[in-house]
Amino acid sequence: MGNLSLLLEYVKLVLEAESPPIREPFVIRGPIKPMKGAAGAYAIYREFPLVVPPEAMDAMRVTPDELTDGVLDGEHEIIVDVDVYYKKSKFKGSYFQPPDPDEWELEDWTVEGINGVALSPDDAKALKAYLGRYLTDDEIEKIQNAWMERYRDDDGDPSFYDDI
Repeated sequence: MGNLSLLLEYVKLVLEAESPPIREPFVIRGPIKPMKGAAGAYAIYREFPLVVPPEAMDAMRVTPDELTDGVLDGEHEIIVDVDVYYKKSKFKGSYFQPPDPDEWELEDWTVEGINGVALSPDDAKALKAYLGRYLTDDEIEKIQNAWMERYRDDDGDPSFYDDI
């Protein structure tokens, strides 16, 4: 292989790597219901095409004008529930220096809903498979910060951290 053909191969590979793959839209099979407050759940945001069933349009606050050939393209709010493991720190935290967040670990996550509607268990599993097995580092960090914030004492009482 000559230098020119190597260069052409390299350019081809770089262009393929930088262009996002065209994805098939995710289809909600149903049944769906409006999502009430999901205690212990967190929101992540991903961009992908979504086929919205007619019965979900009102609950998702989607108008027919927003659809392109029956597909809603753009960023979607996905409500996930996380299983975390938080090992007890050797350092006893205080108000001024909480425990090390690196001792917090995300073990697993499940999808509960999307864009304000609760999904059926089959749709939730299918959406998790569609999104991929892993959350991004940025998503994990945001969930971690929200998780740590949720378990902080709101009134700033330093004794709260004595038990951590």
